[in-house]
Amino acid sequence: MTATPDFAGDERDLQGCILELGTVKLQVRSPIERCVVTTYDPAGGDSDPRILRFVAQQRNAWMGIYCDVLTPGAARIGEAVTSH
Repeated sequence: MTATPDFAGDERDLQGCILELGTVKLQVRSPIERCVVTTYDPAGGDSDPRILRFVAQQRNAWMGIYCDVLTPGAARIGEAVTSH
C-alpha cells in the first residue's frame, strides 16, 4: 500500500505495516487511544470535553499510532510516506 492524499483508512488499517519516510523505517504496532489531556487548553484556558467526545465518537478514540523503529534515519518535510 502506498499512502496517497486520498488514503481513507484509519490507524487500525496500518497495524502491522512497515512505513518508510526518507531513510526511516517504522513498523506500526497499534493505534494510540487518546485521553482527557486532549481537552486541555495549552494556554491555560478552560478544558473542552467536546474534543474527547468527538475523538471517541468519530475516531474510535484513536489519534495516532505506536511504531517500532526498524531503521533510524532522517525524514524531511514533503517526503512521501510509503507502506508495505
